[in-house]
Amino acid sequence: MTRYLEKKIREVHDEDFQSLIDELCHCAGWDREQFDNHTTRFLLMATGKEARTLSHQHSAFKGVLTTKVDKLRPESVVFSVCQELVRLKHSHIEAFDGKLCCH
Repeated sequence: MTRYLEKKIREVHDEDFQSLIDELCHCAGWDREQFDNHTTRFLLMATGKEARTLSHQHSAFKGVLTTKVDKLRPESVVFSVCQELVRLKHSHIEAFDGKLCCH
């Protein structure tokens, strides 16, 4: 299994994943380029340290962040990242059912 949390953001060549990164940076008001050489884990930790809670209301457009996890393609990188996150939480992917990616 590819460990997307450990890969540098610029090294993941998946359109949905790159859209997710764009949307996270947009919601937080960050310059996207400052994260290109960092790992996905670094960006998610930075998002977790953000003073305000990020939600779909911070996104000006419908995209990956507003997609329910159970609607993601199982072969997508974004779905794989969700799987990595639930594995780290010692949970299961069904814990995301009906929830938005940004929650």
